[in-house]
Amino acid sequence: MIDTNQQMVLYQKIEIGYHMKKLIALTFLSLLILAGCMNKPDIIYVGEVRDQIAAFPLHFAVEADFYPRDKIQFRKYSSEEKLFEALKKGSVDLAALPASWAMLDDTKTIGIIQPLQRGGGGIVTSSKIDSLEQLHGAKIGVLISSQLADITQALNEKGNYGWNLILYESKKKLFNAFNDGEIDAFTRSTPDIVGYSGYYKVIHWFTEDFGYYPAFSLLANEASLELKKQDIDDYIQKVNDGINLINLTPNDTYTNFSRVCQVVEYYSREILRQTRYIKDPLPNDEHFEDLMGELSAARRGIQNHRTYWQSMIK
Repeated sequence: MIDTNQQMVLYQKIEIGYHMKKLIALTFLSLLILAGCMNKPDIIYVGEVRDQIAAFPLHFAVEADFYPRDKIQFRKYSSEEKLFEALKKGSVDLAALPASWAMLDDTKTIGIIQPLQRGGGGIVTSSKIDSLEQLHGAKIGVLISSQLADITQALNEKGNYGWNLILYESKKKLFNAFNDGEIDAFTRSTPDIVGYSGYYKVIHWFTEDFGYYPAFSLLANEASLELKKQDIDDYIQKVNDGINLINLTPNDTYTNFSRVCQVVEYYSREILRQTRYIKDPLPNDEHFEDLMGELSAARRGIQNHRTYWQSMIK
């Protein structure tokens, strides 16, 4: 039993810890302002890769007047790498990115709020290949930042294809390696897959085996979560309200999406057909648990997962 004096000491420690955490967050904000970022404390700054459908629910909450337009500012970046750096520096508070970016965060300043989108990424190869079996023993290129690295390894083990996974740090290097014949195929998420499919061949959509995996998640800067907690909580609630509407009316989604992104009709409609947005934790059913078990098995025996993958980057 804790006596009264012990309770008072414990409460004092908790209170001191809270104020210290608040002071650190405020100091971080001050440094951002001094560095020229000039973010306002009453505005939520949302980062996205330009014209990427994963961020659509973040826009939709504003476009549908669920959340005040003057309380949000969107910032667009040309790549996931640049967006992730902006999130770490605090230039944006929230970002739509694969959750695996948080795993690569050595600064421990990034948190995962919730899954955001699950999609049907897959394997692209030349038009001469018709099946996964024809890729037995092949070199498969994947991105270090993508959860498709683990998905691909899981599929490799499931089918005993004997693939050699080669990791690359950017889409440009990955695609150049494919064009130069250094790899036999590569994996990409739904938007890129649709773009490539007009010129090459998608021989496998991951939804066939791993339909629940979250292609993108909503990531946050930890200091922002502390400083803007109530505003961010309110905004996320409105984003989820919008997701309800998006998923209930998929035929209208393209029209709404075209208002906030520069789109090509066939390309965008095909992406939307393969995309579902997530507002709750992923389904806790037996099928899903089996799939996640396979993903875990793909990583088994690797002592330091991050170091392992980073050592393979090309």
